[in-house]
Amino acid sequence: MRESIEARKIDGLESINLLFVDDEIAILDSLKRLLMREPYGKFFANSAAEGLDIIEAEDVHVVVSDVKMPVMDGMTFLKEVRRRKPQIVRMVLSGAADLDQIVDSINNGEVYRYILKPIQIVKEFRATLLQAVELYNIKQQRFQLFEELQASNTKLREWQQKMQKELGLAGALQRKVLSVAPYIDSQMEIFSAYEPHISVGGDLFDVFSLSGGKVCVIIGDVAGHGVAPAMLSMLLRVLAGETAQAMHDKGPAAVCNVIHQRFLQYVQDPEFYATLFMGFFEPDISAWRCISCGHPQAFVYPQNPDIDLNKGVYPVGLAIGPSEIADSSDEIILPVHAGMNIVLYTDGLVESHKTSPNESCPAIDLSKVISTTLESRALNPARRIMEKVQDHGCELNNDDCSVLTINHVDMKDILWSGRVELSLVYAEKIARDIHDLFLEQGWADSFAWSVRMVVHEFAVNIIDHSGLSQGQDFYLSVRLKEGLCRIVFLDKGKEWDYLSTKSLMHKNPLYSERGRGLEILSQLCRDVLIFRRSGVNHSLFTVINDDAASIVKS
Repeated sequence: MRESIEARKIDGLESINLLFVDDEIAILDSLKRLLMREPYGKFFANSAAEGLDIIEAEDVHVVVSDVKMPVMDGMTFLKEVRRRKPQIVRMVLSGAADLDQIVDSINNGEVYRYILKPIQIVKEFRATLLQAVELYNIKQQRFQLFEELQASNTKLREWQQKMQKELGLAGALQRKVLSVAPYIDSQMEIFSAYEPHISVGGDLFDVFSLSGGKVCVIIGDVAGHGVAPAMLSMLLRVLAGETAQAMHDKGPAAVCNVIHQRFLQYVQDPEFYATLFMGFFEPDISAWRCISCGHPQAFVYPQNPDIDLNKGVYPVGLAIGPSEIADSSDEIILPVHAGMNIVLYTDGLVESHKTSPNESCPAIDLSKVISTTLESRALNPARRIMEKVQDHGCELNNDDCSVLTINHVDMKDILWSGRVELSLVYAEKIARDIHDLFLEQGWADSFAWSVRMVVHEFAVNIIDHSGLSQGQDFYLSVRLKEGLCRIVFLDKGKEWDYLSTKSLMHKNPLYSERGRGLEILSQLCRDVLIFRRSGVNHSLFTVINDDAASIVKS
C-alpha cells in the first residue's frame, strides 16, 4: 500500500501504459490483482499475436512478456516489438530455467530486465516496473532533446546560410564603395588592392581630388573583425572624406583631430578605434603632407634616409587618448621627385601566416618585396605586392589586408601627351607622329607600329562611340621606359564595358564595328584596363618591346 501511494505521487504515471503478455490466464489474473491500485494504464494479452495487436492500437510504453508461449515465443515477440516500436521498454517475466536465454537477450539489448516467476516480493516487482517507466521517460526525454537539437541545428544552418548570403552581399557593397579602380592623372598613378578577412572587413582607403590641384589619400584599419568594424570603416571613410574636403587647407594634423573627435562622438565604445594614414599632395610645394595615426610606416622608393617615416600619433577614436591627437610638428613632409613611389598598407600584409596553423610564416623582407615589385612595373603594383607575399608561402587570411601604391610620373618618360580633338584625321596624324617619335629614338619599327595601332584604334573608338560632341576632346599620354610603353586615354564620354563588348562582338556582327579594334588591342597589348572614375573613362594599355619582354615581365 505504501509503495502504491508513493508511485501515485510521481508525475505522469497515469499516462503510462503497461502491457503484460502470458499464455496462462491464471498468471494474467494474478497480475491484475497485484496491480489493481497502481496508477498505470494496464493491458493484458494471453498470446504474442494479441500483444502485437495491442501495441499497434494503443500507446504502450512498457511490455512485460512470458518467454515460453505457443506459436510465437516471448523472445521472438519482444524482438518484433523492438522492430515495430523501439521506444517501448521490454521486460521478461519467466522462470529460472530460461535464465541463460534471458541474459543473452539483455546483453544484446533486446530486453531491459527480467522478473522471476513466481512473483514473491511484490515491493520489488513494483519497484522494477517503476524503474522501467523511468527508463522510458529518460529515453523519451533524450529523444526529444535530440529532436530539439536537430531542429536547432537546422535553424542554425539556415541562419548561417542567411548570414553568409548577407555577408556576401555586404562584402560586395563594401567592395563597390571601396573602389579599387586606379587614380590616374598627368602627374601620378595610384593603384590599390584589398582582401578582407571574411566577406566584409575593417579596412578603408580612398583617393580623391581637392581644389587647387591637390590630391588626398587615406588608408585605415578599424580594430577587430566582422560586421561592426566593417560598418565603422565605412563611417570613418565618410568622416575622413568630408573633413578632408572641408578643411584640407589646414593640413592633415588638424583634419585628423576633427576626425578623431567626430569618431568618438559617433562611436562610444572603447573597444573600437582605428589606425589611419592621411596624405595631401600639395602641387605648390611638390610634396606630400602626411600624418600617421598609429598606422604602419609608409614605404618610399627609392628610399630617402633624410626623411623620418617613423613619426606617428595616437590612433583615431582611442578613448584613452587626448581630444587632439596631433599638431603640425607630427606631420611628415615627403618631397616629390620624378619616378618616386610611395607604398601604404594595413598590418594584414605583415601579419601573414602559413596555411597550416602549426607553421609560422618565414621572415619576409617586405622592403625587398616592394622594391622588386615596383621595379617590375606590373600593371597593378599593389596587387602584385600581395601576390609576392603569398608566393613566399604565406596566406593573407589572418586579417584584412589593403595596399596602395603611388607612382609619380617621371616627365622624362612621357613621349607624348596632350588633348586630342574629335577628328579622325587628327587622330591619324597623332598616331603617325607618335610612330615617328619612336623611330627617331631608335626603337624597332614593329614596336613603333604596335603603339601606333593601339593609339589609332582606340582614338577612333572614342571618336565614333563615346557620345562626345564636337568641341569636346580627350586626353592622351604615351609613356616609354625600358621597352615598356604605357598608353593612357581619359575621356568624359559614356561608360563602356570593354569585356562585355569584346565578348558580344564574337556573337553579334552589330558589335564588330563597336569593338573599337578590340581584337587588335588584345593582340598587341600585354595589359588592358578600362574603368570609370569620377565621371571619366580611364583606358590603359601596355605594349612591350619583344626584345625587352624578359626585363619587364610582371
